Amino acid sequence: MDRYIEAWSQPGAASGMINYYRSSVRTPAKKAEAAIHPIKAPTLVIWGQGDAYLGQELAEPEHDDVPNLERVERLPDASHWVHHDAADRVNQLLTGFFAPAQSR
Repeated sequence: MDRYIEAWSQPGAASGMINYYRSSVRTPAKKAEAAIHPIKAPTLVIWGQGDAYLGQELAEPEHDDVPNLERVERLPDASHWVHHDAADRVNQLLTGFFAPAQSR
């Protein structure tokens, strides 16, 4: 909690966080959709199954949106804050996912 308090105490930090959410509800749907482009990079989704904020259907992106989705890892004991709830497992998944790129 101390790290969050320190980060959020930086000048402009609260404005940035609030503006992110303001933008998400103020941008017209057509404009927001027009700005979306497919993610072409190889992609790993790490999903906390206990996420109370985003529905689980969002864990499986449409193929046209993420054509190189390699896999979705669902962590049953993690929430929206999956990187905090299962830090060791998230690090393990990321290390394994990026390891092939390091050997190039």
